[in-house]
Amino acid sequence: MYEPSEQEIREAITFLALENIKLKRRLEETEVLRKSNLNNWVLEKERADGLQKELDEIKRAHATPAVLA
Repeated sequence: MYEPSEQEIREAITFLALENIKLKRRLEETEVLRKSNLNNWVLEKERADGLQKELDEIKRAHATPAVLA
């Protein structure tokens, strides 16, 4: 049965530690992008809701007969 040397074990630990650091950085970047996308979605939703409200007001105004004085 093969047993790795201390040097191989150290190299494997170093490799795994570096991979862990890379993955943590990617996770942090992903989280930043997720928050940015969520913020953009909220802004666009608020904009769409505002435009829908304006459209509804225009439709109501158009449907209401004008009162002539």
